[in-house]
Amino acid sequence: MTPNGTNTVTLCRVRGCGWTHTAPPLSIPIIGQPNQQVVEYVTKLIQHVQEKHPPLGNRTLASTQEFMGYLFTDYFKVNDPSVIQMREVIRAQLHKATRKNSITDAEIKDRLSRLPIDGELFEKLEGLLQDMRDVLLEEGRYAPQLPEQKPLVTA
Repeated sequence: MTPNGTNTVTLCRVRGCGWTHTAPPLSIPIIGQPNQQVVEYVTKLIQHVQEKHPPLGNRTLASTQEFMGYLFTDYFKVNDPSVIQMREVIRAQLHKATRKNSITDAEIKDRLSRLPIDGELFEKLEGLLQDMRDVLLEEGRYAPQLPEQKPLVTA
C-alpha cells in the first residue's frame, strides 16, 4: 500500500512518452505469489511497453530469456568455456543494472576531507577507498573482461 493510502500512480519514463497509469493502492506480498491486483497492474505496464515502445519490449524479453538461461545453467557445473563466458556476461550486466548506489572519486575525496587527516595518509586512504569501490562495483581493473556486445535492439 502506498504510504498515505492514495492511489498508485505510475509514469512512463521513456523519453517523451508521459503515459500514466493509476491503480488502487497495491498490497504486494513480500514472500509468495503476487495477488490478482498486482498481476493486473504489471500486465498493464507490459501492455503499454509492448504497444508504445516495442523495441524496449523486445529487449526486455531477450533479457528475460538470457537471465533464465543464466539461472538454469548455474544449477550445473559446466566445463564449456562459451557457457561460462555467457553466464559471466549476463551476471555482470545484471550486477551493473541492479546497483542502487555508486560513488565517484570526488565523493570519496569529499568524505575523506571531513576527517582530520592530510598528506600521505589522505592519499593512501583515497587510493584504498577507490580500489575497494572498484572491487565491489567491478569497475576499473576489476571490470569483467567481456567480449564487445552489440545490442539486440537499439532504444
